[in-house]
Amino acid sequence: MSHRQHADEQGDPLEAMQTAGAGAAGLTPARLDNLVASGLPALTGLADAIRGDQPAVVQGITTAFNSGVNEGRITDLKLQKRIMAHLRRQFREPTTRCGC
Repeated sequence: MSHRQHADEQGDPLEAMQTAGAGAAGLTPARLDNLVASGLPALTGLADAIRGDQPAVVQGITTAFNSGVNEGRITDLKLQKRIMAHLRRQFREPTTRCGC
């Protein structure tokens, strides 16, 4: 059965997923059940994750504050740390790649 046929029979699970981001009202158990009923593993996993941490998901959707700036800075710092570790390793290792 194709996705389109399934969507015609039971309502579009992708639409349910998109409206889940529209606010707390979008996270009803019926909409999450539609995601599970879609039979698509990614949507089933999404519904399980939302159910498992629903208070945090609702707060993330409804609040005007987010941690995006902090997450970006943390990612930058981790990248810098990786680069420095790589350079230290290159500097310490003897260069025996001459192929002799």
